[in-house]
Amino acid sequence: MTTLTFKEFLIEGLIEVPESLLKKLEREVISIIFSAVDAKLKQQGKSLKVSTEVAIDALSKIAKKYSVSISSAVNPYQKVVKRTVPNVTKADLPERYRDLLDKNIPPFLSADVNDDDKLTLQVHLFTGSKPKDWAASYSGTRNKLKINLSSLINAVEKIGKAIVDSAVVKRVIGEVERIIDSIRDILEHELTHYLQLRVFSRASPTYLNPTDFLHRHSSPEYYRSEIEFDPLIKTTIGNVTRGFKKLKTEWPEATIEPVLKYVVGEIQASVMIKQLKVTDDGVKADLLADYFFAKSEFFKHLRSEPGRWEKAVKLLSIGVKERLK
Repeated sequence: MTTLTFKEFLIEGLIEVPESLLKKLEREVISIIFSAVDAKLKQQGKSLKVSTEVAIDALSKIAKKYSVSISSAVNPYQKVVKRTVPNVTKADLPERYRDLLDKNIPPFLSADVNDDDKLTLQVHLFTGSKPKDWAASYSGTRNKLKINLSSLINAVEKIGKAIVDSAVVKRVIGEVERIIDSIRDILEHELTHYLQLRVFSRASPTYLNPTDFLHRHSSPEYYRSEIEFDPLIKTTIGNVTRGFKKLKTEWPEATIEPVLKYVVGEIQASVMIKQLKVTDDGVKADLLADYFFAKSEFFKHLRSEPGRWEKAVKLLSIGVKERLK
């Protein structure tokens, strides 16, 4: 029986993020989203002298759906909200990693976690008239995970007095739910980097290529780097799954295979539409305009490395089909 090196073992499949950590951070972010939007609505109502009670009540009902409370501690002018959570311990990790880590366990993964060494969650709220264009990032040196919600808060502020319109309120709530729906995938992407940098690279110093950290975001080198391989597959799994669920509500007979082939670059949009048997022009337009079904830059740039591309295609298909069960 061939013994895999730690690095070979990790690339056999996608890195598993501990569910306990993922759920904890997801809950924190969702609570901050509701609290920030609530604070902004109340501030607008006061400054514009209009009633935002309908919107606030609608927001409160949706918050109960997610079992989170709205905190008054977040104010409408706050730029950043910070939370800290303990780092993962060995016991938090999926069982399949534990034996491999036993021989070279990083100090902070011992039973006694250093209280000063925690993972910081930093959520950026409204930052000005031009929200920053990044969604999330993780810094290994600072052990800090950042998420940018400024576009949402900025959009709520721009609504102004129109917030008294029930149709506008519905759109606001829809946007809040759309972002919440993507939070888990955003967190899983960044927490994969957290495990790469805080756990696996310490246990196996050769696990990551140092040059991976020098690539400009969205450059060809970025998409082909080892450090982004797992996270970008996970991001694509989330995007395709959410988009396909939406498509199924408009076109119930749709099947996933043509969508997967289009996303990875195997077929053109016209072929995908033909294979999906979509005849409704409105559905066609939505399908082509939908962000979730955009041709993946990750798969496009990975095409120059057939072995890794084929592996990524396989992992994408498995991941999407698992999520659609």
